[in-house]
Amino acid sequence: MAQKILFISHDQKGFLGLGYMPPVGIGSLAEYLEHKGLEYMSLDMRLSQDIRKVDRCIQEFRPDFVGLTVFSLHYFRAYEIVEFVKTQYPHIKTIIGGAHATTLREELFDECPGLDYVGTFEGEHLLEELLEGKPPEEILGLIYRGENGRPVFSGERPLIRNLDALPFPRYTRFDLSKYLKKTIGILTSRGCPYDCTFCPVPEIIGKTMRYKSPEYLVEEIDYWYRRDYRDFDIWDDNFTIHRRRVFEICEKLLAKGYKDIVFNLPNGVRADRVDREMLMLMKRAGFRGLAYGVEGGNDRILTLIKKAETLEEIETAVALSCELGFEVVLFFILGMPGETREDVEDSIALAQKYPIARVNFYNPIPFPRTEMYDHIVANNLLRFPKEDYLNRIDHFLNEPIFATPDLAVEARRELYAKGQQVSRQIYRNHMRRQLRSFGWAGRLTADLVSSGFAQSLHDHESVVRAANVAKRFLRTRAAA
Repeated sequence: MAQKILFISHDQKGFLGLGYMPPVGIGSLAEYLEHKGLEYMSLDMRLSQDIRKVDRCIQEFRPDFVGLTVFSLHYFRAYEIVEFVKTQYPHIKTIIGGAHATTLREELFDECPGLDYVGTFEGEHLLEELLEGKPPEEILGLIYRGENGRPVFSGERPLIRNLDALPFPRYTRFDLSKYLKKTIGILTSRGCPYDCTFCPVPEIIGKTMRYKSPEYLVEEIDYWYRRDYRDFDIWDDNFTIHRRRVFEICEKLLAKGYKDIVFNLPNGVRADRVDREMLMLMKRAGFRGLAYGVEGGNDRILTLIKKAETLEEIETAVALSCELGFEVVLFFILGMPGETREDVEDSIALAQKYPIARVNFYNPIPFPRTEMYDHIVANNLLRFPKEDYLNRIDHFLNEPIFATPDLAVEARRELYAKGQQVSRQIYRNHMRRQLRSFGWAGRLTADLVSSGFAQSLHDHESVVRAANVAKRFLRTRAAA
């Protein structure tokens, strides 16, 4: 007899901790299981941190498994939920998947005694086999407790090549009305072939690129458009890497004749994978927000972090995107190993060079299984243990996790604070440009909205609410 699973999206501190849209990863797993006739229930604790809701869901649904998708930041919260479940319901099996599970694997069993299983990489087929009762040792990609209580790995599971064979998330058992934004997040591809020293993504989703076909992707968008959704965030790490595919997607979107549709690329695209023709077509198809992962402000740092881009390529793409009217967001990491004060100043100066919408200056976090992490550990540069900084510090907290001979702790704090000041000013300037036709009233509104943004970059709810105020203001003006 097939078994049932309760999915839990655990609440997190900081930027990733608020429920501003439904979880794409769990949504994908849930939809796949539903298509296979397997039962699930979903609880999103980003909407409420009340642990009693876990108890109520278990009493109502009576699952055989509880599963959590876990990021490396603030993962202790997931462990707390697992231990709560195991204490109250020792017969329920617990499984963790996602970035944290794929990265640390067997370590999780020592850190979380109530854990029964760890799923690595993609979970669709793995969960199907587990719920249908296949023996753990025969389920590739699964780590389970052996007879002596020690973890046993069943072996690597091949990556899913045909993404069109997976149903897209429809969130049929999610209460979509509870989310802060009426926005649907979409993943159109999986994989990352690059070797950036700071990024764990290739270790988490694989280096081999796999894609949804343009036809399948437009079917997904059309599903939500017919349900009155107009805003879409595409969360790919490499949406523009396949040029011909981008053109095919845009042409099919234009053929649909959608009205008022908006696409954003908030996760960052590579500057060397766009050009004028592509960006012009994307703009016509409804793309408005475009983020670039710049990371460093000069070629020396770009080479050091193995970004595989040049400053000239980045500046060309940013200037072109601004010229074409995109809302451009830039991402920088301040204080990578080997970076000097002058290098950080170059990043801050680059952010101020173009009329962008926003810039995020990140506190560098050494994620396990990255080249940056190995370098910092080998050179004894960490100020805190891994389990401490991953659960206490995020990208937007001015607390350096490591120091280097080139940048001491106080210099890092000073430069990060300067970056945040510049970030606030850039956003204020952007809002003033948007509202300049309103004169002093527009400037006042821009300052109020940008101060809401500035309260705390990791208070994402404030950002969303402030941005929505501005959007309603602009749409009212346009309608008038």
